[in-house]
Amino acid sequence: MKTLTYIVVLLAGSATYAGEAINGETSSLSSTRTWATGSDSGYYIYSSEGEIAWKTGPFDDMAIECHGAGFWTSQEITGDGICIFGEEPDRWTVVQEMPEDSNLWADKSNNSQRQGVWKVVNGTGRFAGMTGFGTFVARDAAGGGRVTEVDGEIELR
Repeated sequence: MKTLTYIVVLLAGSATYAGEAINGETSSLSSTRTWATGSDSGYYIYSSEGEIAWKTGPFDDMAIECHGAGFWTSQEITGDGICIFGEEPDRWTVVQEMPEDSNLWADKSNNSQRQGVWKVVNGTGRFAGMTGFGTFVARDAAGGGRVTEVDGEIELR
């Protein structure tokens, strides 16, 4: 998945990309399973469902579901997964990644804050042909929830 990071960096630096800025905040509930691989490390998988409220961009608020897996230590979390925005027939899917040295897990004062990058990999219905990329920052919320800030650029065709 390091390739995704390099692609996002290359696209972010490209002056020819004519995307529209987007920013939104998700509120979701997650279920997570973990397996210890050492005294302070392990493997996890998760699924979450919720909604995203868009602050900027061409979208109305919409449903979101995410699924992923990765590894954690006392110093950081790494992993990848997908998030699916919208409802049939109008949906778009992103691949997301938390590459090594990219997250803020060690900063416990930020409620297990995590960050990474995303890239659009598919769109259906009115999102067919959509492209885009960006970043996310996720924080744990009360009751097993998670709040995630999503920033980036998209292009609808």
